[in-house]
Amino acid sequence: MTDGDNYEISAIRCLLAVVSLFVMSLPGSADTEIGTKAYLAKDFDTAFLEFTKSGNQGDMLAKRYLANMYFLGQGTAKDEVQGTKLAHECAGDGYCYLMYAKSNLGGLGIAVNYAEARIWARKAFAGGVAGVWEPAGVLLEQIYLINPANRFLVDGKRDMEKYNALARRTLEQRAEEVEALDALAASAQAGFAPARLLLSTVLFDTGAGTAEKICSLLAGINDLPERLQKDLTISQQVAQLGPTRASPKLVMDSMPGVSEAATIQASHAGIQQPASCKDFKVLRFLGATPIDHATWLPLTQPLVANTYPLTGVWSEDWSVSLCGRVSTVKIQFTADGMGGAYWHMGPNQIPPP
Repeated sequence: MTDGDNYEISAIRCLLAVVSLFVMSLPGSADTEIGTKAYLAKDFDTAFLEFTKSGNQGDMLAKRYLANMYFLGQGTAKDEVQGTKLAHECAGDGYCYLMYAKSNLGGLGIAVNYAEARIWARKAFAGGVAGVWEPAGVLLEQIYLINPANRFLVDGKRDMEKYNALARRTLEQRAEEVEALDALAASAQAGFAPARLLLSTVLFDTGAGTAEKICSLLAGINDLPERLQKDLTISQQVAQLGPTRASPKLVMDSMPGVSEAATIQASHAGIQQPASCKDFKVLRFLGATPIDHATWLPLTQPLVANTYPLTGVWSEDWSVSLCGRVSTVKIQFTADGMGGAYWHMGPNQIPPP
């Protein structure tokens, strides 16, 4: 599975259910009060009847409840068209902003519209209403990730022309990406578990996140999906090897090259490894140089600030063992403009014959 596949799968899996409306934040009519009590008692038939009465009289709280009930099929047949219509009518309320944003993203009763989804999710996030802005932060990142304009896969494979075009975007062209990542990070910083899960996935897959940061995001979350449990295990293993600027994914991706370099070093030392030799492992990261010519995606949230390099070059020395022979391999990394980096073996790591 490619990293782009992981983005989309994770984004879709993290799409939140329609917001539960247990918090009263708007004044309601007498019918709405009766409906609310019935709703909380899970008497959805009575709640739907009472909300319909007050909703027909323009009560915005009743319309909010009704929209939710139409989306979930509570007290009425599930009807995404009507739910979306009511969510738009009660816009001005943070919950309704969020519902209408989801309708535009998921094509619930209307055509998929990423620009509209972003507008309404932004309103929900900016409102600062507890229980609304946190999922809105997740939604802004999902909108960015799912939008085909921001993707680089063709038939499940990375299209390097698309990838490089995205990597070459100006900061102005990356405004939506910055907004989405900062909003997601703010939600994760607040402890919202779906935000922590999605941010860890984005940081792992792009190669922008350090092992320590990914571990901190996933720590304490029970019943992690298998894929995220694997990410956590890899990140924990990388974190134990010492200081590195390379992300867990970048460490994994560079392993074949590091193993080959160790084999070449052994050959230059007059040691011929048997063909059956498969015992290779990284023993320790020995340190990294500062990043030369570094520029960063201008993210401001603490969880993501200075984590997403656009340009820059650094090198690292890794202590490795190949079939019992310990050596040091130098690797040079070059930021690829997409959060990750290209790697190649440093110029002085293989001694002359």
